[in-house]
Amino acid sequence: MNTGMISGPADLSSEYPELIDLVAGFGGERLELGTIFKERTGFRIKALNKKKILYLKLSQPVLKTMLLPGELIRYVSMGTLVWSVEMLVSGHWASYGNFTTIILTNQRFIFLNVDTKGKPRGMLYSQLKLSALKNISSGLLGGIKLNPVSGKARQFQGVNKRDAKNLKSLIEEISAGAAGMVSTGLESPGLEHLCPYCFSPVPDQTFLCQKCGTTFRTPKQAAIRSLILPGWGDFYLQNKVVGGMKMFGMGMVYLILLGSLFAEAPGKAMEVVIPLVFILILVSGLNALATLVIAKKGLVPLQKGTGLGATSHPIN
Repeated sequence: MNTGMISGPADLSSEYPELIDLVAGFGGERLELGTIFKERTGFRIKALNKKKILYLKLSQPVLKTMLLPGELIRYVSMGTLVWSVEMLVSGHWASYGNFTTIILTNQRFIFLNVDTKGKPRGMLYSQLKLSALKNISSGLLGGIKLNPVSGKARQFQGVNKRDAKNLKSLIEEISAGAAGMVSTGLESPGLEHLCPYCFSPVPDQTFLCQKCGTTFRTPKQAAIRSLILPGWGDFYLQNKVVGGMKMFGMGMVYLILLGSLFAEAPGKAMEVVIPLVFILILVSGLNALATLVIAKKGLVPLQKGTGLGATSHPIN
């Protein structure tokens, strides 16, 4: 196989032989290896670069179809998109279902929801065009916050400190005009959710892809299910690990509360029932709110469309 397809530092293919197949799999010059592997030496750098190769390899089937003509991948990293209400309700388990591969190209940020191994899950895909990005900031311990020209900011936790620094540096270079940014001619004011089958933008508050006909699950239906039974809405949104943990946790709560009720004397039962009902309403309400927040992060397919541009990309 021709190693001449690899651009960037000449010795990259000898240091990372798996790059030869990776670059060939993208069909040519799609990877700016000089920026993706901006750091070559240092503590754990090789291990971190190996992870980048893995993220690109697992996302390759999606990216090959998603990338636009002339679009080049400039950087890749991994983070989790978790809001405070999710952490309050689910704790550590909130990370499951929120792992995101972050791809910076010369035109946009692409966000792919992935499983714990980094494989795209076929849902919750989105983009932020560089022309719609106001600025990027990073924390002392890593993580990035993307502030669009309009709309809500998107903050990713768990992004490696080096990756956060490099992403910020690349965006600052673009803003200063030190690196070219290719216009798509389709400028947008902020984050856009993408159909995971044809990768077309789908306007907010619409749950039908106009291009391929795919329909999507609605935040309202997800929240109602979680209000009725915590965890049900998560299963509806294909977050089965989180949904299972919520159902297990809620089952334990029910057992504890029922045990407390039966332990009371018959005449004092009402003194226990009222607080119990309040607790159940509070827990169900918080779960419904958390599920609503999750559902608004992107699009989860309900039924695949058959229109122009639809690809085969099932949910795991």
